Amino acid sequence: MASTTGKALAAGVVVAGGVYLWSALYNQNVTAVLQSLIKGQKPQPGPAQSPVVPLDQGQSTSPGGGTGPGGPPPPVSGSLTSAVTALLTYIGAPGTAANVSSMEAWYSHENSGWPPGCANNPWNTTLSEPGATDCNSVGVKNYPSLSIGVKANGDTITGGYPQITAALRAGTGVCGGGLAQEFLTWSGGGYSSVC
Repeated sequence: MASTTGKALAAGVVVAGGVYLWSALYNQNVTAVLQSLIKGQKPQPGPAQSPVVPLDQGQSTSPGGGTGPGGPPPPVSGSLTSAVTALLTYIGAPGTAANVSSMEAWYSHENSGWPPGCANNPWNTTLSEPGATDCNSVGVKNYPSLSIGVKANGDTITGGYPQITAALRAGTGVCGGGLAQEFLTWSGGGYSSVC
């Protein structure tokens, strides 16, 4: 009897953990996930959260000690490596080899060399920031500093790309599977992977 109870308890813990993980990764409340499962349906991702937080709050909301998202711009020295490191720190992701190499690979899908084609915008986000101007007709921005550009890219990633954010925060990089739809969205259909 004790063995059966233990197995049932373990199964319950696994299911509860899965429900909480789904709700966290896909911006869906726990109740909605449970209701979908009870109905025999696959839970659907919730709406993306707004990436814009007033700069004057200056508080970190990222796990792992980052300065953002929504916080003050991270310091950047001016190289691609520095931009990658600053972005990872800003979003609370570790600087693993997988994260660094995959973010550099992603950069090469957006730009042909350093510095980026749109001023201070390594991954070509369209997020508006103070002092930003349009770089092209799609709305990709030029930023007044690389720090602001890294902040804007970090806020865009964490605000609307939950699978990419999760992969980076896990330290596994963005070369793995399951990210195709988010890369298609980011690139306007231009690419579905970066590695």
